[in-house]
Parts: sequence; structure tokens; C-alpha cells
Amino acid sequence: RITDTETLVRLPEPVAAIAGDRVILREAGRQAVVGGGTIVDPMPGRRPNRDVVAALTDSVLSSTTPSEVANAFLLTLEVADLTDLRRRSGGGEVTIGTAIGGTAVSPSFVDSATERAIAVVSQYHDAHPMRPGVPSAELANRLDVKREVLAYLVDASDQLDSREGSIGLADFRSVLTEDQEAAWIVVQADLEASFDVPRASQLGLESELVHALIRRGDLVRIDDDLVFTATQLADLRTRIGELDDGFTVSEFKDHFGMARRQAVPLLEWFDKSGVTRRHGDGRVVRSRNGS
Repeated sequence: RITDTETLVRLPEPVAAIAGDRVILREAGRQAVVGGGTIVDPMPGRRPNRDVVAALTDSVLSSTTPSEVANAFLLTLEVADLTDLRRRSGGGEVTIGTAIGGTAVSPSFVDSATERAIAVVSQYHDAHPMRPGVPSAELANRLDVKREVLAYLVDASDQLDSREGSIGLADFRSVLTEDQEAAWIVVQADLEASFDVPRASQLGLESELVHALIRRGDLVRIDDDLVFTATQLADLRTRIGELDDGFTVSEFKDHFGMARRQAVPLLEWFDKSGVTRRHGDGRVVRSRNGS
């Protein structure tokens, strides 16, 4: 039972039906009519919600055209698949809300979901002040929406911002504590004393602090476990012209005093950045050759 007057009927085989269709129940043995009514929702799902069914009964059955029925479904469900809306309504096209890919969302849903997103993101910032925001997949899951719907909500809001695969408040900026800044100053001085830098995991900084410094631009990630300071990379960009064209990995590492584990990923990073170009077994400086 759904309510005192509305019943969920499950049939052994699918039948073609739309909202508003009349239904008659007959008892085969007596060949007698034992019940009847009007279909409110031909696709109610496994566990129809009592309040939703009641709302649909009032709105869907009072609609006169397929599009009005589709609109009524969207206003009640708030989020619905466009194909499902057409099937439920007998071909109706929604004329309200917003279509996002194959999903329609009602205006009230946009407002409520955006408010919930802002609340979730605000709590996340309080708990993780050095992170840019909630990972997009996690936020979509917590709001129970598709990724494309979340992207629309973020784009439509002036309070939310997408950055680095995460969603944060538009005015949020991660701030390091005095102790973190002091720790960074010490590590920065050690790093910039030589190009033979330690592994990122051996810097003596918390991983979240390393990520925050990368986002701030103080550190640049070259490989999974290799970072250089922005100052070091600027110096290398300027001085790489000291090497003759066709220089090898060995010549590069010897010239700048680093190990192969640093030189190889660093040169690959320079290739991708357009600083150098592979030429046979060696490399040339692109800016010097105008290429």
C-alpha cells in the first residue's frame, strides 16, 4: 500500500502506459472487475516515496497535455532523465528548468543543491584549510548528482569555483601558519643550495604542505617524487643555454651537479614545457634555435 487510495501494482511483464491512463483490474476466474483507477507514474522505481506519489497525484493528473505532465514530473522529482520524462508523459517535452546533457533539473533543485554544495565545501575548507576544495567526484556523490550537473551548478554560482579537479569557495585562499612558513623557509634554503635535490617525500614537510606550496607556485612538481623551487627552474631555464646543442643527459647532469634520477625527468619536463627538444640522443635549446 502507498496510501489509503493509491496502490503500487507490479505486473509480470512490461506494458505500454503513460501517466493518466485508466486501468481496470479483473479477476480471471469470476471475470469480474475488482478494481480500477488512473496511472500516476508508470515508472515509480523500486521504492516509491509516499510524499512524491501524493504530489504526483495532484499535479500529474491535473495536467492536460504531455508537456504539462512532463513539467509536473520535473517539478515533483526535481531531477529527472529527459528520456524517462518523455516515456512517463507520452512524449512530452519539459518547458521549465534546465536541460544538462540528458538530465533535466528544476529551478528549485538548482537553488537547493547549490546551497548544499556551498555548505559542504565550507565545512571541507574548515577541516582541510590547505586543500583547494572537495574533490569533484566526492562532492557529486555527496550531492547525489551527475558530474555534468555539478559542473553546471558550479558554473552558475558566483560563490563556487572549480580548481585542480576540486570544488572550492571562490574567495577561499589557503593560508599557511607561521610555523609552516618557517619550515618552508628552511627547506627552501636547503633546496636552492644545490640542484641535487632530495626526493619530495624526504623534504621533511607534511604532504599537504607540499601540495599547498605547489598550488601557491613556490614548488613545481617535475615527477611523482621530484620537486624543484620556482627559483631553481628559472635559473635552469636561463643557464641551460650554457650547454652546446646536442647535449646529453650525462652532460646536463654533470654541468648542473645533479644525479640522473633528477636530470632525466627534469629534461623531459623541459621538453614538454618547450624549453628543449629531443634531437637524436641529445637535446637542443629551442629558444636559441628559434624552433
